[in-house]
Amino acid sequence: MAHCGEHLDGRFLYTLTLTDLATGWTECLPLLSKSADAVLAALAQARKLFPFPLLGIDTDSGSEFLNEELIAYCEQEQLTFTRGRPDAAATSAGLWSPAGGSAASTPRAGPANRSARAK
Repeated sequence: MAHCGEHLDGRFLYTLTLTDLATGWTECLPLLSKSADAVLAALAQARKLFPFPLLGIDTDSGSEFLNEELIAYCEQEQLTFTRGRPDAAATSAGLWSPAGGSAASTPRAGPANRSARAK
């Protein structure tokens, strides 16, 4: 989410929202940009804040998530990486945790999606 008012020019903060749907645990981290480096640093910080290990992430289709750096990070850390529908207007990342088997971003993951991903 961009905290910029009505205009995207100038400097402002973004918020990376990470939610585990199985537990509802949510972490919101500030970003100065949506660069791969900023998102990776926030994801690493969030992993320290969650009270359970991260098994995977499910993101929207923004370029801050769909990039070589994040995909390589997920492979290196053995995290399952999935993305939502290309037309989904979400700005968050869902988390897969041991608590419920899987999770995804709130706007697009109904019970059918969660059970399919848990297989």
